Amino acid sequence: MFRNQLGAIVRILIWPTLISTGCVNGLRLCLGHWASMHTLDLTVFALHAGMAVALICGLVLAQWEMSIRGLALVRIALSLDVNYSQSYSMAKKRKWAAFLLYNLWCVLPTAVILFWLGAAFGFFVLARAQPVLSLFLTVVYCLDGFLLTVTVSWCLLFTSLAFAVLACENLGLRKVLSRSIELTVRYLWRGGSFHVLLIICQAATMLAIDLPLIATHAVHVVYLYSNGLSPHRLAYETPAYIQILACASNAVASIVLVGVAMLADALYYHDLRIRMDGHDILIALARMSA
Repeated sequence: MFRNQLGAIVRILIWPTLISTGCVNGLRLCLGHWASMHTLDLTVFALHAGMAVALICGLVLAQWEMSIRGLALVRIALSLDVNYSQSYSMAKKRKWAAFLLYNLWCVLPTAVILFWLGAAFGFFVLARAQPVLSLFLTVVYCLDGFLLTVTVSWCLLFTSLAFAVLACENLGLRKVLSRSIELTVRYLWRGGSFHVLLIICQAATMLAIDLPLIATHAVHVVYLYSNGLSPHRLAYETPAYIQILACASNAVASIVLVGVAMLADALYYHDLRIRMDGHDILIALARMSA
């Protein structure tokens, strides 16, 4: 499906992706330039801070537009509308809910990751105070890593289903969240495994896309060493061709990963509707009665 719809997906996601990539790289260059100046001058700091705030605002707006277009992409994938314009018009009506769900998608897994990292660090501190506990460090860390993986996959499953429900069902935000919980809990382990596999596939895809950039970085580091320069110069003096390649790589990765994730989540949501609601039977009956 992704290959068949690749052209449409690129056209849908290209502009918010390019703006997001430009803002992220601009923010990195802005902060790197300020750090390289080695000055605490208030005027210089204010100029760089203002630029950073403007870039962050641009990034937020671009990601917001990306979430709205993601809703339209889900509707297109499930053939709910005749064309993209109709899907985008429907998604635009739910822009505030999409913005809130996007923030939830960012915050919820991050909070869970921080919780389990904090738990691991807390046990490490206890083990230093009570040496006998150090015997269980390996077991505790393995258990902590397993629980982190499971709970993060459940959080991602919940938020992705919330996006699909928002795109496909005419419900208020509270009912969208309760409906998403219902869909998530019904097949919890199956859905969590699905998202773990999706993340692994996305990571492998991102690695393949970034291989040219990684190779270019490696060649440049070798060049710096051979000329007696420090490779830490890359932190704020990255050559223009590497910056351009990084922007292009990030843009391609973003389009591919978001497109694949939206289509996969849409199909998983459709599968749940068939299993739980007999959605395909209801559609067939509606067509027969029409």
